[in-house]
Amino acid sequence: MNKKILLFILGMLIFSSIAFAQSWHPQSKGENKKVLLQLRNLELLKILNLTNEQSMKVLPIIKDIDNLMGDSFESHRAIMNDLEVALDNNDKKEIAKNVDLLLVQESELNKKKSVLYQKLRDELGEENFGRYLLFMQSFGRDLQDKIRMMKEGDRFQSHPKIDKNK
Repeated sequence: MNKKILLFILGMLIFSSIAFAQSWHPQSKGENKKVLLQLRNLELLKILNLTNEQSMKVLPIIKDIDNLMGDSFESHRAIMNDLEVALDNNDKKEIAKNVDLLLVQESELNKKKSVLYQKLRDELGEENFGRYLLFMQSFGRDLQDKIRMMKEGDRFQSHPKIDKNK
């Protein structure tokens, strides 16, 4: 049963990838991110070899972790932009305020992430939680390496607006 569901999901992902590849309109970042997260989760479930019941418990926790990290990234970027402006203006009060905000945000992120990680660890067990951590670390790095290799090999089509500006 578990294999049938995974094969169904894989089939849907392949179908959606083909549909996206044949589209003449550029995909939005949100659509690309959604497909990428689906592929990542499928690969993760394959590595962890979870039952259907375990998958249904684990995937919402992983989604919560993804949402937390995404929200934190957006907030971090906004604070960093404000910090850059404060540094450009040599505004010591704003510099201190933004540095304090970053430190508080980082502390809160670590607390929330620890709670979610503990929930995931409880569901997965020690061995699979370790596999999860290693997979998540290597997935991002491997993806960046693949994108870099594709860029170097000129496998990305240039965007029409970029070509016009040359």
